[in-house]
Amino acid sequence: MSTRTSSPSAACCYCPADLLGRRRVFLSGVAVFGVASLACGLAQEPRNLVVARFVQGGGAAMASPAALSLITLMYTGAEERAKAFGLWGAIAGLGGTMGLVISGALTGFASWRWIFLINLLVAAIAVVLVPRLVTESRSLGEHTWTYPERSWAPAPCSPWSSGCSGPGRRVGAT
Repeated sequence: MSTRTSSPSAACCYCPADLLGRRRVFLSGVAVFGVASLACGLAQEPRNLVVARFVQGGGAAMASPAALSLITLMYTGAEERAKAFGLWGAIAGLGGTMGLVISGALTGFASWRWIFLINLLVAAIAVVLVPRLVTESRSLGEHTWTYPERSWAPAPCSPWSSGCSGPGRRVGAT
């Protein structure tokens, strides 16, 4: 059974990357993460570090879902996609582990600030390479945003979005 979702709550089922462009949101998230990392590394007061870390988390929250969405589109075959997500998971696990080791070494040999400043290199590499290697994509379809939908869109984790698969898509179908 196919159910067309056209309520305002359906708008929140699209992630910003689907609407604004996956590559654009990914690069914006990486840029925010990079600038916030610089702010962390230069922080002179604990409150400045806390605020910069909060912003850094926001950048990561923008980039990560957009990156996963890009992987989904770049690898269309089931086997290819499984390998890509497996590699994503392996790199994430390795990154978490190596991040602790490298940050410990940086803190011991240089300064705690370098655990944040090293992120600038990673962000710069991503900002330079991604536009050359990844094409832009978005899922606007024929959906026109109305005022109520725009006001609901920032709440994707709210209870009413649970189980929704987006405007015009099948909900509850197997």
